[in-house]
Amino acid sequence: MDPQIFAQSLKREAALYIAKLFDLPDLPRSRVHDITNGFTQFLNNSPITILFMHLLNSLEFLNESPNNLLAMKTMLALILNPFEELRTEHQCLQHFEDTDTYIPPIEVVVGTKKRYKNIKDEIISTNENITVQVIPLQQVLQKFFELPNVFELTLTYISNLENEKILYSNIIQGLKWREKKNFGERIVFPILFYQDDYETNNPLGSRKGLGKLGTVYIIIPCLPPSLRSKVENIFLLSLHKCDDLQYVTLKTMLSRAIVELKSLESTGITIRTSSGQHQIYFSLAGVIGDNLAIHSMLGFVGSFSSHYPCRFCLINRADINSTFDESDCILRTDENYKND
Repeated sequence: MDPQIFAQSLKREAALYIAKLFDLPDLPRSRVHDITNGFTQFLNNSPITILFMHLLNSLEFLNESPNNLLAMKTMLALILNPFEELRTEHQCLQHFEDTDTYIPPIEVVVGTKKRYKNIKDEIISTNENITVQVIPLQQVLQKFFELPNVFELTLTYISNLENEKILYSNIIQGLKWREKKNFGERIVFPILFYQDDYETNNPLGSRKGLGKLGTVYIIIPCLPPSLRSKVENIFLLSLHKCDDLQYVTLKTMLSRAIVELKSLESTGITIRTSSGQHQIYFSLAGVIGDNLAIHSMLGFVGSFSSHYPCRFCLINRADINSTFDESDCILRTDENYKND
């Protein structure tokens, strides 16, 4: 075997092994390279090296050609250090990006904020960018629907739902989507926009809130249940620091995410599968989240202390704790929501 071809094959397998370690949710990335470095040390310090040297000496004793011996020595050296070009996280991510298996986030500047530093007893004011990390969703969805059978299974599932007239189990069977569904010959999948916050540090500690992040996820509700039920098929769209919302509005934070959604609806994605080339478009079918997220995005008071805190009805705050029947409430409609 050509040593160059062998090196490429070995690097591909090493990268695949690291990718599987990266994919483990309970294994920090910092530990991944401890594992690979430990494995390399094991190879070099174990009797395997003695076996390799004995093999080379035997081949030389049998009058193997110098070129073959050199090739064998080169390949054995590669085997003893399989992660040489993947020793750091940067090298790994760069390799995944070069092989088109990693889609890096895009950093988008959405504003600036003042920062004050005490340097030699002098207060210095500096401007710091407020950024949002955005995942290029078009590339992600293109890769996803080009996976074997994903696109075909989704079309089959949608067809089964549309032919079902008794049991309604999916949003695409609902009245709102049917009213919205005016796409002609286009293949259009619905997407759900989900926004939530989470705490990266100890939520009960003294530094709680400092690491709080706001996230936007995209859910494709028309995927078959076998695919939709997997956490990895909930797609991350953007990340921002919740602390930065005191400087810019949530609308500004989500502006780039909205651009991504509009592009998915107007431009879509082109995929190539075993059944040929297809153009897929995506249209927003709903905005979901917990109470705080929904209130923040839809213009309600986030503290739930306003006179009319409910987004479903027009009940007064004074009556909210003593009203238990929906019939006693005036439900919100498209018309009175616009009037408010």
